[in-house]
Amino acid sequence: MSNGELTEYALSHHRLHGAEQAVRASAWAEPGIESPWETRLRICYRQQAGLPAPLINQPIFDLEGRFLGEPDLFDPEAAVATEFDGEYHRDRFQHRADNLREEVLEEANVTVQRIDSLDLIRDRMPLIERLQRGHRRGTRRDRRLDSWTLTRPEWWLRRRQPEW
Repeated sequence: MSNGELTEYALSHHRLHGAEQAVRASAWAEPGIESPWETRLRICYRQQAGLPAPLINQPIFDLEGRFLGEPDLFDPEAAVATEFDGEYHRDRFQHRADNLREEVLEEANVTVQRIDSLDLIRDRMPLIERLQRGHRRGTRRDRRLDSWTLTRPEWWLRRRQPEW
């Protein structure tokens, strides 16, 4: 069911318990979100920190077309990648892979912010301030040092096409 279909259904059944919440929730629904924590982070990012709508799980490449990463949230104007680190990221091998990916993104002039469930559960003000500082820092970066692109290289497009 699409966002529009959910909204239409909830509005046409406005007397049902939870219909109002369904309408509000559908306004925030986005394809590509991979966990409830990412949704909470995105809502905090937009609603509470007041930042622009980020791209969701957007692949980023270097200027030669090599894959750099696919952050949970990405603001291309500020070149800020915001990652939610759930329990899975505590695994030693995943943690190492995360660190390596973060270094590659930062070498390309992308600021990486790592967020944990504790940031979202406890007092959110420090998180909101971190998100806003990261955004300000990113918008003031020296763009001449950017060595990333959102343009998907041919090999990526071929990889994503179904084989019939």
